[in-house]
Order: sequence, then structure tokens, then C-alpha cells
Amino acid sequence: MRYTLLFAICLPFWGHSQQLADLSVFGELAFAWNPAMTAPYDYWEVTADYRQQWLGFDNAPRTAILAAQYPFQKENMSIGGVFTHDRIHPFNVSTLAFTYAYRFKMGFSRYDQASIGATVNASQYFVDGLSIIASNPDDVLLPFGENNGLGFNAGAGFFYTTYAGARRRRYYSENAFFFGGAVQQVFPAKLIIEQSNRFANWQRTMHGNFMVGGRLVNRNFFIEPSTWLNFGAPNLANFNVQVKMEKPEAFWTAVTYTSNQTLALQIGTITPSGFAKGSFWRIGAMGSYNVGSFGQHRGLGLEFMMAYRLTE
Repeated sequence: MRYTLLFAICLPFWGHSQQLADLSVFGELAFAWNPAMTAPYDYWEVTADYRQQWLGFDNAPRTAILAAQYPFQKENMSIGGVFTHDRIHPFNVSTLAFTYAYRFKMGFSRYDQASIGATVNASQYFVDGLSIIASNPDDVLLPFGENNGLGFNAGAGFFYTTYAGARRRRYYSENAFFFGGAVQQVFPAKLIIEQSNRFANWQRTMHGNFMVGGRLVNRNFFIEPSTWLNFGAPNLANFNVQVKMEKPEAFWTAVTYTSNQTLALQIGTITPSGFAKGSFWRIGAMGSYNVGSFGQHRGLGLEFMMAYRLTE
């Protein structure tokens, strides 16, 4: 019964709904959804992230991410790479993406910075039709056997901030306003599952996002409110609102509310790594819970993030 329930939940996601991994609340991974945000400041970073959703039932969605971003300051560009494994049993997607961003001045303020970015990716899709239990096993829309598919796609984005740092002063040294947007899966190709009826093959649709936020700097810490709007197939959209407070080289905390009535709280610590001057470990955890009527069925969600950042 539980597999039937999970398949019923996942099928709309495969067909005409959200087809990408959910947006992480950790800012270290923002460039995975907007390539123009690849290493926009004066540091490079390697990040590992693991998210477990809906602990209230078996085989709940799980996502693992490994990412790296590096800025070439003199060339005014950045590069990045992201590996994502998204599992919504019996559907698994492994994606390898490469991102590129080019930075330039807009001139609206003395130290502003704009960037445009592009991403290309390859995804392997796996559907375990053997684990699907259905009330009508002869349904022509059901895949059968173990199925693999390979797909390629691309995306693009832009990002602008009124202050990106200057003269070895960090990006968090001054107040700032920033915004950006991106599109993903710009090629609407079909995902072909060989061992299934042709009506069960899924059309990949364009996804997009838009974000806006600011940074309010105090002598000892900064506060960063922001909001993300995400949209997919027609009539699918959601947004989240987040307020983050960080004391540089010490800790951060944030609260996030998503339009699907999920409330999340994150906390993290920032400590010197000891490997190199100006290098830090950023280790954070997040707990989420749906405060709506489905919360008791979904259960708690958890996410853990560890990043190595070099600022020199």
C-alpha cells in the first residue's frame, strides 16, 4: 500500500509538475539553481548537503548534493560544478551540472556587480517498476522492470548586488540590495522510458526562479532577509521567505517559511579550518515541519550541510 501511495504522490511530479530537486534553504547552494550566483564574491567553496524529507513514512524523498564553486577575480568570471542525487522511490535522478558566470559593473553604485550565467547538465533517470504495487497491475501507464534514461539540458540566469566587496573588504562589510533570476530545463525534451506505454513518457518542462533580498550590516553581525519565487509547469508556483542572521567567523541562524505551509529553522557554526589562512568550516543543520493539516502525516524534515570556504 505504501508504494501505491508514494507512486500516486510522485506521478504528478513526473508528468506536469515540479521535476527538479527542491531548493535548499542554505545559501551556499544558491548557484545550483541560478548559475549567475556561482562564486559571486571573493571566496571559493566546496559544499556537501544531505536532505531527508517527510520522516513520517517509509521511502520518503531524499536528496544529496556535492558542489564546488571558484572565482577567477582577474578574469571577472566564476565556474562551478554540482552533483545531485534525488530519490523519490521508486524514481531516482542523478544529475551532473557545470555552471559559468561572468561578472561586470553596472555603474548604479560605486561597488555594484552584475553577473550572467549559464549551466549545462546531464541526468540519469532510473525507475524501479518492480517495486510498484498497484491496484490495477495491467494499467498501461505503469512502467515495468528496471528502466534507465539519459537526458541533457541547459539553463541561464542573472544576478545583481549593490555591493560585492572592495579593496579586500568582504561582501558583508556594507549594506546591500540584491536580486536575480534563472530558468532551467530550457529544452522541453521527453524522458523516454523504454519499458512503458508511450503515454507514460514524461515531458520535461521549463522551470524558473526569481529571488530578491538585502543585507543589513551591524558592527558585529548582519541580517539578511530574502525571498525566492519558484515556478514550473503551468499553474505551479511556490515561494519561501527567509530571515538570516550571521556573525562572521562565528555562527549563523535563520528561519524560513514556504508557501506550502512548511516552517524551517537552521543553525550553523563557522570555525577556522587550520588548513590555510582565511579558511573556514561552515557546518549547519536545518529542521522543517509542515504546520498545515498534512504535517502530522509527513513528519519532520532534516537537512545537513558542511562547506569548506577559503577567503584569501
